Amino acid sequence: DGFVAVFNRALDTLIYASYIGGTGNDGRGVTTIRATSDTTYTIGMTATSDLPHTAPRYFSPTNFVDTTFGNGSDLYIAKFNNINKLYWGNFVGAGGTDFINDLELFTDGRVAFCGTIGTGDITETNSAAAKRVSGTLNDGVIGVIQADGNDNVNTPRKYLYLDQIGGNNADRLNDVEIIQDTLYFTGDVSSGFPVTTGTYDDTWNGSTDAVLGKVFSGGTTGYRATFYGSGTADIGNGLKLVTSNACDGSGESFL
Repeated sequence: DGFVAVFNRALDTLIYASYIGGTGNDGRGVTTIRATSDTTYTIGMTATSDLPHTAPRYFSPTNFVDTTFGNGSDLYIAKFNNINKLYWGNFVGAGGTDFINDLELFTDGRVAFCGTIGTGDITETNSAAAKRVSGTLNDGVIGVIQADGNDNVNTPRKYLYLDQIGGNNADRLNDVEIIQDTLYFTGDVSSGFPVTTGTYDDTWNGSTDAVLGKVFSGGTTGYRATFYGSGTADIGNGLKLVTSNACDGSGESFL
């Protein structure tokens, strides 16, 4: 099982802890968590079986984007409030070995996430880039789930953007960052991964390359990506926006 634990800020009191899992081996556990207050947080985990969503367990029977476990393993993304109350949650998967690597939160409550889709294809929303044409190796996945807004808690969350992106061999997206209304991502990819002519390096270097890309948070437009590799096994695990400010107040931002 995965688990979530909440401590006080002095780290001397455990306030809440819970397992999160089903009947499978959820050995990857909760791999990413983002808190928006002392009592509200969003998690990402990889589930290897259906998760219970009936009382008295912590899962609500409603307000899911997708309540159907897709076999193998699925990405599972969920928001809790009041520390231990599930506000919403959903699976993302295509029936193979699918897993989550990262998630980030927009200031308005939207959730961006990325990971890997194994065999099979997901139903995309506002796709901005190509997925594999054939084969059974991994593709990357990136998406955005709508904000809570003023919707009733029982209204299913919607995908504003959901994209399976890949080429001829195994591809993974490992990190996503939000910069204004653009998603920047990195990962490790192989031949045929869709990159953009005129970027830093639009030629695959061999084995696996790191990839750096971006896309509009609503999908469809703004996709650009570049390889960054040496010809051996190169992996992009993280990215961050860095801003350099000059004495005159001007500045420049880098990734």
